[in-house]
Amino acid sequence: MTVAKKFEQRVAMCQKKRQGASNRCIKPPPFCGEAETKMTKFGSNCIVLQDELYRDKRFIRKLTPSEEVELIEITNAMQGSSDAFVS
Repeated sequence: MTVAKKFEQRVAMCQKKRQGASNRCIKPPPFCGEAETKMTKFGSNCIVLQDELYRDKRFIRKLTPSEEVELIEITNAMQGSSDAFVS
């Protein structure tokens, strides 16, 4: 069975269980990277993926070490907020 077919089956199963598209349920395919990959979305056009800043889907630059620390503090503070998505 192909990777794509297995992924489709997991998505269908998760939808039946009403767990949505959570990474825990779906288990993204191997080419998506490590399960530890972190994405933080601020608004509709600012995304931080691991240590890289993207605006309007375009790579801007890598975060500085101090910005990485700030990001950790922000995401910890926002755990219950709907203003950002962290996965």
